[in-house]
Amino acid sequence: MHPKRYLELLKKSILNEIYLENEARFLYIFSQLAMGQPVDAAVVREIGTRLPAMVQKILRARQQGTPWWRVQVERPDGTLQTINLRNVCEFSHSMIGRKRLDNIEACLDLIRNENIPGHLVETGVWRGGACIFMRGYLEAWEMTGRRVFVCDSFEGLPVPSHPKDAGYDFSKEKMPILAISLEEVQENFRRYDLLDDRVVFVKGWFRDTLPKLPVDQIALLRLDGDLYESTMDAFNALYDKVVPGGFIIVDDYGDFEPCRRATEEFRLKRGITDPIERIDWTGVFWRKGGQPPAVRHFDSSLARRNLHEIQTASHRYTWRDILMWKNPFDFANYWRLVWQYKPRSIIEIGSKFGGSALWLAEMITLYGIDGQVISIDITPPQGISHPKVEFLYGDARNLAPALPAEKLAALPHPWLVIEDSSHVASHCLSAIEYLDGFMEPGDLLVVEDGIVADLGIAQKFDGGPNRAIQQFIAQRQNKYRLLTEYCDFWGKNVTWNPNGYWLKIDR
Repeated sequence: MHPKRYLELLKKSILNEIYLENEARFLYIFSQLAMGQPVDAAVVREIGTRLPAMVQKILRARQQGTPWWRVQVERPDGTLQTINLRNVCEFSHSMIGRKRLDNIEACLDLIRNENIPGHLVETGVWRGGACIFMRGYLEAWEMTGRRVFVCDSFEGLPVPSHPKDAGYDFSKEKMPILAISLEEVQENFRRYDLLDDRVVFVKGWFRDTLPKLPVDQIALLRLDGDLYESTMDAFNALYDKVVPGGFIIVDDYGDFEPCRRATEEFRLKRGITDPIERIDWTGVFWRKGGQPPAVRHFDSSLARRNLHEIQTASHRYTWRDILMWKNPFDFANYWRLVWQYKPRSIIEIGSKFGGSALWLAEMITLYGIDGQVISIDITPPQGISHPKVEFLYGDARNLAPALPAEKLAALPHPWLVIEDSSHVASHCLSAIEYLDGFMEPGDLLVVEDGIVADLGIAQKFDGGPNRAIQQFIAQRQNKYRLLTEYCDFWGKNVTWNPNGYWLKIDR
């Protein structure tokens, strides 16, 4: 199943949209009992046709995340009576509604596509529905390196103690429906087959637990504590751990004045100017940093099934019977790139079997380019010889021993630098940062294999090459130009090097 289809089904299940008629049946039964009226079995059986307005009302409330428990029923004498059913008629695993679940998915899409580092945290979880969706998202997109922190007292809200929370008593004695036990939330995760060691339950009052939360980087922080003190406790303890480009979501901003006041006071005190965006009638969010990403989305137009098929074939592809591991899109891209820019020095970080270096050398020979290929690997290939190829021992994490400054200074420009080492983000970043110090305007940089993100295995490589590109370009936004004519020649990022073709334009 495609991840999007799974996530859509997960939303429907969390919001109980699949069984709305059953909620309508309970609503009808409780209403009749409250009025002292008999329950009509035919209405219970045919609730969708007998009382369609009731079903639609529940659906609209579920979409908006608004309460529908206060209903008006007609007495036998024709007068209306308001009945509060909140404590007996809430059956979904989340009260936040469709729009706020969609917002979580949209934020996670950007986190995934832009390789924003960090874990996912919610403070105030009720039955766990939003966190279940977060964990389901990680599962659907095979984001194996992140965890979901599920933070709650699991005893309901505290009795208000801060003056700014006066009049907002949602404690267990007043609102028992909000007091969901840890065991019940864990069972809800288990029912979705999403309970594992990547879900971290943090039990206790926020003032005690959140300052000690065992997480250094947060990509998404979702606050659902209702009260001023709970909201402020979460901001004070966790806001600084949200990474640039990460998201802060406040669930109760439009519904509860204490929550809104805490949010606005914290932003004012910290000088936060990132614009607040509304999600629905109560939810808001903003992105930390307030700046657009330095690099556009990395996602490829190719379907995942096609990606895996092409990947398998690429690992069988050879040049002169030597494995070179090139896919058809980039095989064609390099022929055009080399012809257009005519590099005199090609530096390849990651030789593997040597087929790629041999192919590049024969390409510049065919084009009549007076150039050379220097290919570096921790295990240089043996038995391959070409007058334009030099294989060297070297480590991407520290290229200076293999490529000292004096050697690089002697290499003629323009260069074509190809980073194709271990795929680990930090290794890739070390290599390109080192070589950037010697590159000149007109030189080319190709960062290979960012496709590991679309293949669903980027977390094995700490975010992979895409994360390295994001960090590298963020610090050099006016020094490199993305060559979209190569990234998108076959379609949007139809390449194994999404957003991976760059031209240096300034020192």
